[in-house]
Amino acid sequence: MKYFFDMKTIINKILRRLYTYFMLFVLKFYKLKLFLYKKAKGIKNPIVHVYTAAWNEEKIMPFFLKNYSAFAEKIFVYDNESDDNTLNIIKQNPKSTIKTYKTNGTFNDVIKNNLYNNSWKQSRGKADWVIVCDTDELLFAKNKKDILEILETTDKTIFKPEGYEMISEKFPDIVRPLTEQTKGIKSHWFNKQIIFNPHKIVDINYYLGCHDADPRGIKKYGENEFYLLHFKRMSVEYVIQRYRQLAQRLSETNKEQKLGMHYYMKEKQITDEFNQMLKNAKPIE
Repeated sequence: MKYFFDMKTIINKILRRLYTYFMLFVLKFYKLKLFLYKKAKGIKNPIVHVYTAAWNEEKIMPFFLKNYSAFAEKIFVYDNESDDNTLNIIKQNPKSTIKTYKTNGTFNDVIKNNLYNNSWKQSRGKADWVIVCDTDELLFAKNKKDILEILETTDKTIFKPEGYEMISEKFPDIVRPLTEQTKGIKSHWFNKQIIFNPHKIVDINYYLGCHDADPRGIKKYGENEFYLLHFKRMSVEYVIQRYRQLAQRLSETNKEQKLGMHYYMKEKQITDEFNQMLKNAKPIE
């Protein structure tokens, strides 16, 4: 019996490897399609597409769209039936496309994870790079470099940005740069593989929460080019309000798998954690 299962495992590994090789061959044609499109249009810079999922993100969405519109050609927002001003904010951005996904009025990490693992594949033949992230996760180039210039000259196929948890005493304004209004704490939890070449990565295979992944394809990692800044703690009042909203929406799937349980934290716990982080946070250069 053990021999049978060992053989089954070996055969599955061989089949996955063959599938990866086949897809890398197919993706050469998608890459050629993109090359011809850019040549015909006279486009020299890399084309970047961004994918995110959203529910009632009216406060953070303006920052998300401002950050990624600066260098991305298209931003795809998969809305989970928002009932605040989120959709109106997205519609005002000319680079954004709204798509809807339903979870019966709940927050379901399993469905969202599947969305993040597959939605970006529609950009093959249309974009040089894809970014898959949450609405409070913003990508920045280190040393104030130009993101498109980095992507144009790199030989990497996937990046692990240096992650930080960002925090501020009061909710920031949209006019000034976010990094001037917030401080950060380094967090390996946010060294997330959010940006990669869709013609070299066959499958990204995010685990639940997307904090780690098991990508398949040609993996050449870059780790010193970018910051991934997580703007979740934008005032203690904002955190408390957001936790309460999400706690009420947690799906049975989340509860069964103990996903998102931190949303049930007591107000004092949230406040104490916030104050401790604020004390340890430092400016991001």
